[in-house]
Amino acid sequence: ARVRRLERALRDSVVGVQSVRVGSVASDGAVTLQVEGGLTAEELQARLPAVLVPGATLVVGEVESSHVVHIRMQAVAAP
Repeated sequence: ARVRRLERALRDSVVGVQSVRVGSVASDGAVTLQVEGGLTAEELQARLPAVLVPGATLVVGEVESSHVVHIRMQAVAAP
């Protein structure tokens, strides 16, 4: 459910993102999202801190290549 919320948040909140879909899920639970649009990896990385995902926070990592930005989504404990 959190991955779907992240997909929706990226699509709705980041200007330049046209579509987001799950590319793969690794055995350790890591999810690869494919983000389509007119942004470079650096532009996407710069815009990610403004993305709000209900029930989670995003930790923006490094740009690995021209097509890869690492982020980690952490669940937020309910008050």
